[in-house]
Amino acid sequence: MSYLHTIWSQLSWSDKWVLAINVFLAVIFFASWRNKKRRQKQGE
Repeated sequence: MSYLHTIWSQLSWSDKWVLAINVFLAVIFFASWRNKKRRQKQGE
């Protein structure tokens, strides 16, 4: 965990923003994808 913390402290603010936005979008995409699969199962 200290290894990740070292990388995180070396990142600039813009890098952290880009990283946070990418993670946020990935979570939204994954959630919508799971919901879509769940709906297909219910439709059968």
